Amino acid sequence: MFESLLASVEKAFVEFNLRRAMYLIFLCVIGLGGLWVYNETTGYGPFSRIDHQISILERLQALEAKGIDKSTSLGGVFRGTVAELAKFQAQQPNADAYIVPASKFFAGSCIPLLFVVYGLAQLLAGNRDGMGVLGGAAVCVILFGVPSVFLPVLWNSLKFTILLLLGLQLLALALVVRIGKRKGTAA
Repeated sequence: MFESLLASVEKAFVEFNLRRAMYLIFLCVIGLGGLWVYNETTGYGPFSRIDHQISILERLQALEAKGIDKSTSLGGVFRGTVAELAKFQAQQPNADAYIVPASKFFAGSCIPLLFVVYGLAQLLAGNRDGMGVLGGAAVCVILFGVPSVFLPVLWNSLKFTILLLLGLQLLALALVVRIGKRKGTAA
């Protein structure tokens, strides 16, 4: 199984084309997505960081108990290390600062993103109509996705906000289909 996967990846580099590049991007997205899901479900990243901080605090406490902070030669190094660790702690990025806007963007533009993928598949298959679908869907991704980022989290629930954005897209899609049918019968 892995041999065929490795052979297809090798073929993507040896006989490069757009379809194989999309395959490599897809594999990278699947791999990184799997790592992200693992980290989110197990908490490996945050827990290992907390474990490392506890280990550092225990070592610093042991050094302080030995009186190293009062030493004339090592006291300045100790205080500098403690100050540097405090500064590093203050610079820790908040994961929600990235996850919430990305979630709102993808929730606000998931249906047009499906059309982008469809248009790209059509284009890769050699169908020139795929360019129109791809371009129109990309514009819709921007029109739906960017305002979604600025939408506040409603009733302190990101899930409700995402469901609302999905509902608005389904409503817009239903209106487009309804108008398209009306124009089709009028012509």
